[in-house]
Amino acid sequence: MSFLRCMKPELNTHATTSRIKESVESYVQKLSAIDSAKWNAKPANEGWSFAQMYDHLINAHYGMFARMIKGCASQAYGQEGGEMNGDGEKIFSYNSLPPIDIKVPQGFNAKQPEAIEQTVAKDQLEKILRELDALRVLVEGATKTYKIKHPIIGPLNAQQWYNMCDMHWRHHFRQLRKLEKEFLD
Repeated sequence: MSFLRCMKPELNTHATTSRIKESVESYVQKLSAIDSAKWNAKPANEGWSFAQMYDHLINAHYGMFARMIKGCASQAYGQEGGEMNGDGEKIFSYNSLPPIDIKVPQGFNAKQPEAIEQTVAKDQLEKILRELDALRVLVEGATKTYKIKHPIIGPLNAQQWYNMCDMHWRHHFRQLRKLEKEFLD
């Protein structure tokens, strides 16, 4: 057993749900501070606009995290067993994605985020909030041994995908702060 695996915290679905809800509620609250004229403005560093970042968060939630959790719960398109790699061990030991820009690997159907409308973003985020408890129940009912491969860190079970979902929401606060500093300060 590796040192990092010994450090890995127990994953609690209620605590994870609370953190995700807190993150999503924060994104909803911050929407009102973003002037519609600045919503689609792109930063000087060729990064995403607010509109694209919100689109990415929503699409990642449904297109990757919720889909993989449901796949693990229904034991579809995955595998029994398997271990995440060393990068995954580090991520889970810190319960956080690294504070860097992460590029999605080629071949993972990563598309450039669209410029979603603010009202659509708000509606979708509120829908995510309403559906989180049902997703938590799926995680709690899923076996720990059935896993679906993450493109960077290897096979994850439903609980691990749920925790990655939480980490992903928190990870993009760094990007949000950069956008706020450039366009709202």
